[in-house]
Amino acid sequence: MRPIRRSSTPTLCLIAILALAGLCNCAYGALANSAWPMFRHDLKHTALSQYPAPAPTGTPWKYYIGGTILSGCSFAPDGTVYTSGGTSLYALNSNGTLKWQISIGASTRSTPAVGSDGVVYIGSTDDKLYAINSNGTLKWSYNTGGDISSSPAIGTDGTIYVGSRSGYLYAMNANGTLKWRRTTGDAHMTSPAVGADGTIYIGGNALNAINPNGTVKWTYVAGGNFVASPAHGSTAAPSTLTSTASARPARRSGTSR
Repeated sequence: MRPIRRSSTPTLCLIAILALAGLCNCAYGALANSAWPMFRHDLKHTALSQYPAPAPTGTPWKYYIGGTILSGCSFAPDGTVYTSGGTSLYALNSNGTLKWQISIGASTRSTPAVGSDGVVYIGSTDDKLYAINSNGTLKWSYNTGGDISSSPAIGTDGTIYVGSRSGYLYAMNANGTLKWRRTTGDAHMTSPAVGADGTIYIGGNALNAINPNGTVKWTYVAGGNFVASPAHGSTAAPSTLTSTASARPARRSGTSR
């Protein structure tokens, strides 16, 4: 198991969360019907809530975790808050009490994704993608052969997508079997976004557009690795927020690299 680089966050971290869960009444594909079910809110990574900032309701609370918190939080429809800390995935009740925790083998920057069936998916630097039932029991895990800081996305058909340091984008069936994998280069830090037509966008050695069946739609090479997570706009073209591309002129390719 390879240790991941620590941030400057103190070892004893806290979460301060207002009661935001349960606000959403619209589903997006196979994601949970909640206010914030995954990294950057939705499959397109818009990071936009459909609600204006409301006046906080309920009582603010804190929950201390004895380890560094590197991932974000996701919400289930019943108000459960999911996040990782140390080497565990935590499920917290909406009042700030611990519902359960389960080991995910190592620390992670992966933000949990909550499925419409309540299953929670999260990657770990022990090289595995974990599927955890809503009661805190392990449903399955899959070893990708490289650490995962990528945050999973759940497609409209229930396929789970995640990147790995092994150099592949993985598409997993809901039962834990491999659907397909596609070479992307080092994609353990970049999280897949999914367009309305099912195209998966992910960084790596290039910006990759992958069809739902695992074939390459196109790649875009910019002279350096894409380590940021892509976001898909309202048009057919995705927009990448940042990259580590050098000043070398970019070129477009119709094949994977």
